[in-house]
Amino acid sequence: MSRRVVVTGVGLVSPLGIGTAANWEALCAGRSGIGPITHFDAAEFSSRIAGEVKGFDPLAFVSKKDVKKMDVFIQYAIAAAQFAMDDSGVDVTDANATRVGVFIASGIGGFGTIEREHKAFIEGGPRRISPFFIPATIINLAAGQVSIRFHAKGPNSATCTACSASAHAIGDAFEIIKRDEADVMIAGGSEAAITPMGVGGFASGPVLALAALRGYPTMLLEQNALPGLTNRLLSRLVRAAAVTFEEALKFFPGVGVLTGNPVRPEFFAAGKAIDDGLAMPPRAARILIFGGSQGAHAINLAMVEAAPQLAAAGLAITHQTGERDLEPVREGYRRAGIEARVEAFLYEMDREMTAADLVICRAGATTLSELAAAGRAAILVPLPTAADDHQRRNAEVVARSGAGVVIDQRELTGPRLAEAVLALAASPARRAAMASAVRQFARPDAAARIADKVWELASSSVRRA
Repeated sequence: MSRRVVVTGVGLVSPLGIGTAANWEALCAGRSGIGPITHFDAAEFSSRIAGEVKGFDPLAFVSKKDVKKMDVFIQYAIAAAQFAMDDSGVDVTDANATRVGVFIASGIGGFGTIEREHKAFIEGGPRRISPFFIPATIINLAAGQVSIRFHAKGPNSATCTACSASAHAIGDAFEIIKRDEADVMIAGGSEAAITPMGVGGFASGPVLALAALRGYPTMLLEQNALPGLTNRLLSRLVRAAAVTFEEALKFFPGVGVLTGNPVRPEFFAAGKAIDDGLAMPPRAARILIFGGSQGAHAINLAMVEAAPQLAAAGLAITHQTGERDLEPVREGYRRAGIEARVEAFLYEMDREMTAADLVICRAGATTLSELAAAGRAAILVPLPTAADDHQRRNAEVVARSGAGVVIDQRELTGPRLAEAVLALAASPARRAAMASAVRQFARPDAAARIADKVWELASSSVRRA
């Protein structure tokens, strides 16, 4: 039996808007949903532009108790399905439930949750892994949760065929109806891959390689002392490579150019006073702790453990923890009798850094470039899971110049951290020497150097046959 198949409802959640009407309005107005990445700190990524879904409130579609059981891609699927069902006017009843199916695809599934739970495992062991980890991430649970939501008891499946996954799901749903295996199919796809690993994994290596092989002028940027695998492979193809650290030049023989890493000009400005609400003596050493936009659990734990030893030093502490550790860290400082400013996120990092006397942080390339621009002494705790252990290599370069103290995360304890903080807090002369040393890595004209090189390549020739 062959049946005619029609589309009766459309539901959309996309970078253009939430809901079918909002998407249609944006399309008719010619608006783009592409822009700078805001879901995470993309400063260290070669690509910082993406199509993000903005303003999405999962509680408008999913109960509060269920939100933590689902990755964002499942929440998007439920929301889009709701819009489609409302548009179609279809009602699922006990009488027709077995004739209503769901076929929803995803190329990569719950990537954000996978990253978060992997970080929890690395930093806290298996007990930190959420019991909802697997059902929140696997691709078929988008279809599963949608079928539960609408009581659809017919065929239920998912495809995982990369960029064509949604098209395959719609095609397979079409065939299911055509074969009379269902009367209604909720079909489509959902993705939520704008995450650090998602963006990093899809960065422009293949595109750059193809352009180079076709003779077009190509240039790459390498921020770290140890280049990543993609850039090492591309080094044989590109015409130029702009590097931040002199140590990276050897990986790009004949094409490497020391440009530095562009940072905002505000980091080069003199330190401005910050009203942190702390009743501290004017000469109290100001300590800034952060671990990227989401905080660093290992550093957070070590600072809480170090707090009792730091209590008598009269330090003015500002600590960015990320959402997860906010309250435990605040409580840790309170128990130690320290009046600290503890925030989940700091919105003006340039002001925070230039106002600090000592910074405790990771050793990502952009963080180190900001430290160099601000000229601030630092205790560096490299992220041990960084690709090729590149943060450790970055930190070692800085430490060899006398510009930073490095503590391996495996050796990071409260007493060890407290010892390092107290030694530097008590020695303005040593901090000044470290600040002077780190400034040698600063390149105020880094952006101009890179732009000049791009213009030089573009002007010399369009293409080599």
